Order: sequence, then C-alpha cells, then structure tokens
Amino acid sequence: MASGEAFDSDWILRMSDATPVGVLWRALEADGGTPGPACAAAFGSLRAQLDTTLAGLNTVPGAARTGDPPEDEHPNWLAPWLQTLARLGPWQHGLERTQGLQIALDRYLHAHAQCARILLESARTGLDTLEQHLQTAAQDPQQSLPESYRALYEWWLTDSEACYEQTLASQQWASAFGRLTNATTELVGRYQEQLDTGLRTLDLPNRDDFLDTQRRLVELERGQRRTAQGDELAALREEVARLREEVKALRAERTAGRREQ
Repeated sequence: MASGEAFDSDWILRMSDATPVGVLWRALEADGGTPGPACAAAFGSLRAQLDTTLAGLNTVPGAARTGDPPEDEHPNWLAPWLQTLARLGPWQHGLERTQGLQIALDRYLHAHAQCARILLESARTGLDTLEQHLQTAAQDPQQSLPESYRALYEWWLTDSEACYEQTLASQQWASAFGRLTNATTELVGRYQEQLDTGLRTLDLPNRDDFLDTQRRLVELERGQRRTAQGDELAALREEVARLREEVKALRAERTAGRREQ
C-alpha cells in the first residue's frame, strides 16, 4: 500500500477527516498496511464516541428508563407544575390535556431512546465485525488487506450493512419501532389537540374549522353541479317541446295543403 495514495473521488477527500473510515484509513496507514496499535486505538476511539452518544442520550428526561412507562404515569419533574395548574381555576379545564401531552412526550422520548440504543449497538457490532475482518485477513496469507481508501470503505459498508439488516430483521427492533410509531402518532395528536384549543381560545380558525369549510365547499360544488345538470335538462326538455310544436305545425300545414289540392 503506497503512503499518501490519492483518493478515488473529491467527496472522499473532503469527508475523510469527519468519517470513521477516514480515521481507520489513517490508522491503517500508520501501521504500515497491517492492523496494529494505531488501528486498535482508532477502533477504541470510535467505540468511545458511541459511548458518549449513548451517555448523552440517557440525559434526556424519560430516555434512561429501560421499561415501558405506565399508561397513566406522568414525569416526576412535571408533578409540581401540574399541582400548581390544578389550583388555578381558569386552567383546570386544560389540565387533562396538559397531562396527556406530557405523558405522550415522555413515552415518545422513551421509545426514541430505545430505538437509538438498538442502532448504536448495531453500529458497535459493525465496528467489531470490521476489526475482526481486518485481523482475520492479516493472519491469512490467502487474503488481502484493503489497499485503498475505497476498498476499506467497501469493507466497512458491507460489514455495517450486514449488521444493520440483521438488526432490522430482529424482533427487538420490530417491537421498539412499533412503540416509537405509536408514540409518535399519539404525540402528534396531543399537540394538535392543544393547538386547536389554543386557536379556539384566540377565536382563530383551527383544523376542525378548515375541515368543516372544505366539507361545505364540496357540498356546494355538488349542489352547483346538480343545479347545472337540472337547468340543462330543463332546457333540453323545453327545446324538445318547441321542436314538437314546430313539427306539429308543419304537419298541420301539410295536411291543409293536400286538402286544398
């Protein structure tokens, strides 16, 4: 492998310093083309980045919990605020909506964190597979190690996609993604309910008003079409009646003419 080898395309040159493959390629070059201490340190650095991402994910409220949240549970940090709102008469009617929204948000964050953990674990497995792949190739004389950035990128892409596809086919991912889909739908519905209520309070049109307007427009268009069709039919009937009268008059004139002859 030639040191300082030219990259295969401009986008790789621009992106190399910010991608895991760029880090691994420079480490492989430092080791002289065979996985060594530099590659081990690079893989360790990439795993540390995944750990940092997971640690940051656990700081999100509701994300660190491992079990499913109860249906009627609201976040502990929200309890003092809800108790304060309960004492305010004008806000009592909106308290249930606020609780529902916060519960839905907490459930969404929890479901999103579960999916993120699974994907992070998949990325970690992909790194482990690539490292093992490089070690195996280095120990087997019949196999060749990547000799270019593009070749290493293809190795990384193949191993990572295999782990990713295996993750997507697992029951764990199906359950986690199903919970995320349901939580997202519930959260959007809760936000829409709060927005509609706020717009109604401000005497502004909300979604229900727009839908009602659309229904009225459709009914009006249908009524106009029916009216137009009825007017056209009435005009045709009048025309037929007029033609009949003309034919009747022509027949009468024709009969009178024959009698005169």
